[in-house]
Amino acid sequence: MRDDLKQAYDRARTKFTLRNGPKMETAEKSLSPQEEVLQVLRCRIGSKPSLLILTDRNVHVLGRGGVFGDLAAQGEVIPIATITGVDRRRNPMVEWTITITRASNVDVLDMCDERESETFIAQARDLIHRAQVPAQSSDTQGASGDDVMDQIGELKALLDAGALTEEEFAEKKAELLKRI
Repeated sequence: MRDDLKQAYDRARTKFTLRNGPKMETAEKSLSPQEEVLQVLRCRIGSKPSLLILTDRNVHVLGRGGVFGDLAAQGEVIPIATITGVDRRRNPMVEWTITITRASNVDVLDMCDERESETFIAQARDLIHRAQVPAQSSDTQGASGDDVMDQIGELKALLDAGALTEEEFAEKKAELLKRI
């Protein structure tokens, strides 16, 4: 097993002894060599045991369903840059629920561990923020007020989509306003 995948598995509070669900060895096959595994999370999609693997580039949702074959082979790779928001909520019937929102789809994953889902959301929001907010270069130091206002508008859209927290938005907004 890849070192980063093994380390993420070892850090996981909930170990993956899922009957009829994706196995870690099979999950490894969905990862590209360029990706760094940050977290592994056990959850369910409907009644199907599933794995959520967060990497520096993608979210791998493994075990989406199907009756025949290896469930992990029926997963989906979601590029971080296509995710518009992530959220979690407490559901008394199914522990914690994670919602991943994209322009074309909303994925709902149930039965997530409280601490692990909180970590997943924090890391995913940070990756989404870095992927969607343009890198600030030294040539924008003398940015015009219109450029800064456009960038603040983009940040507000990310805040509204749930990709940024209020604190992150306020911090970035203050940085941009200092450039005027």
